[in-house]
Formats: sequence, C-alpha cells, structure tokens
Amino acid sequence: MYLLISYDISNNALRLKLSKRLVYYGLDRIQYSVFVGKIKNRLFKALKKEIQELIQKSQPSDDKILILPIEKQLLERVWLVGKDDKIISDILLQKNTLIL
Repeated sequence: MYLLISYDISNNALRLKLSKRLVYYGLDRIQYSVFVGKIKNRLFKALKKEIQELIQKSQPSDDKILILPIEKQLLERVWLVGKDDKIISDILLQKNTLIL
C-alpha cells in the first residue's frame, strides 16, 4: 500500500515528532509537510494509532493530518516538478525495508 500524508500542525515539537515517525516508517518527504511512501498493512495500522495518539495530545487545536491511501497505478501517474523530481519513481522501485 502507498500513502500520501499531509499535515498542518502548529506545535513545533509535535510537528517534528510526527515527521520523524513518518521517516521511521519509511515514508519520504516530498514537501515540507507532505510525505509519501510504501508501507505494509500491519505497519499502517501501527502508524495510524501513533498519529491518533499524537493528535489527541495536541487538543484542543486546529491541527490536521490527512492520510491518503494511493493505488500504485495512481502514484505512477503523479507528476512532480522541482527538486528531487525523481523521488516518486524511486519510491515505486523501493522494497519494504524497515531498519530498526
């Protein structure tokens, strides 16, 4: 499964913690607050739980996190222009590797 995750978080510490967790789960940053990558279903469940816990800690706030599952065929059609414009094709070629 491929994911696109975008967030709007005002708290600097919370935003940093989330970005580090997304990298930990193997997602790649494609914009400042947008990550994309391939993830196994069981890891996706764990990630969703962590994200829910993080956002609950920030209550009350207007913080938002968007998690968008993407089919491989759709991701293959994504057009990214600018720095690291090959990152989408690199993600499609990745194996599921999580180094602990």
